[in-house]
Amino acid sequence: MMVASVNQVGVDVNAASIELLSRVSGLGPKLEEAVVRYRNEHAPFRSRQDLLQVPRLGPKAFEQAAGELMENEKLLSGMKLENYMNQNEGVGASILQDTLSEQFRPRRDPRREFEAFSFAP
Repeated sequence: MMVASVNQVGVDVNAASIELLSRVSGLGPKLEEAVVRYRNEHAPFRSRQDLLQVPRLGPKAFEQAAGELMENEKLLSGMKLENYMNQNEGVGASILQDTLSEQFRPRRDPRREFEAFSFAP
């Protein structure tokens, strides 16, 4: 379930740990380390295409890991959501529609503001 969640939601490659990157499709132990090493030496990744600069991360691993579909609004609009429904995992039409609509409004945080707590002296 964790791998499916990571691949559906994605990760921030500029902040993800090796442990989290291990859940990304297309990345194995050596590639995870290579991504973190490259990020530490050349940070930050400014686009998905920057991943192609990581040593040994080839086109197939990139295709699996980067999810380029998210940047193509025309392809996203034409998706048939029924092909991705999985009631056994609780992925129905409403969840997929919400996820798809969020792709058109990146970085919008739907959570309300909260007041940070502080410890008593």
